[in-house]
Amino acid sequence: MGSLYKRGQTWWIKFYRNGKPIRESVGTAKESQARKLLRRREGEVEEGKPHIPNVTRLRLESSSTTC
Repeated sequence: MGSLYKRGQTWWIKFYRNGKPIRESVGTAKESQARKLLRRREGEVEEGKPHIPNVTRLRLESSSTTC
């Protein structure tokens, strides 16, 4: 069983896979779209499909070595 919650104007979903909570931003202010995504994710968990997070951030580290 999952849940919906709002942070600012954006809806987020929280669901469980193998007993661990997974939180995902829906990226919209529409509750109906958040409910649809939550139902889809819960269905994927039930079917045993792997969860592949949407990776949109890239982390860069500066190196202290000089060429």
